[in-house]
Amino acid sequence: LRERGIPTADRLIGRTRSGDPAEPEELRELPPGITEWVVHPGRPDPESESSYDHARGEDLDLLLKLRVRERFDTPVWGAARRANHAEAFGLIRARETD
Repeated sequence: LRERGIPTADRLIGRTRSGDPAEPEELRELPPGITEWVVHPGRPDPESESSYDHARGEDLDLLLKLRVRERFDTPVWGAARRANHAEAFGLIRARETD
């Protein structure tokens, strides 16, 4: 993607199986750069017959817990800074023009 001038994260993390931990251990020791954490939050729906169904509820609970901590300015992962895509890629563009 970068070869074609498309901004992209430096790394992508997330769980691929419902039995994996909801909070990846990699979040505790992030290297410099942009890390995109992929989750699939939602309400469990037993009728979906999805193997990931239970994990959706865990992802939602974790994100809500982290959002509460963020509102009270409690650090979550050391010096890591939370950002949306526009903010993160704005940082990349700023570094490239310096």
